[in-house]
Amino acid sequence: MSVHSVVTGNVGSVRLGKGGDTPVLNFSIASRHWNGKEEQTEWVEVALWGARATKLANLVAKGSRVAARGSMTLRTYEHNGEKRTQMTLKADDVDLLGKPNETPAPGPVKAAPASERDIDSLGF
Repeated sequence: MSVHSVVTGNVGSVRLGKGGDTPVLNFSIASRHWNGKEEQTEWVEVALWGARATKLANLVAKGSRVAARGSMTLRTYEHNGEKRTQMTLKADDVDLLGKPNETPAPGPVKAAPASERDIDSLGF
């Protein structure tokens, strides 16, 4: 099953590799939410393919604030006898919202100027 989703949060790990001959950027996003009693963090794995992956790899680092849009898939697997579920977003688009270690302003998050956040403006 695939669902179109938007995930906003801070980048964790970043890995640029290849899927066959195609570059693929894999990174994680920590997305925080309030469950009524406490703040919880959910980690979502993101995969971005092609030339966009190579260009974005030079722009994001651990701690960068991003918004990624694409198709969400859930994968259930077993690790050491324990059932686990992994959320993966196959990204169609990624916006840069802030630099690593940049403290967001209180209230609504203000996006960086389009020249810094709009990956489409990079010419690919």
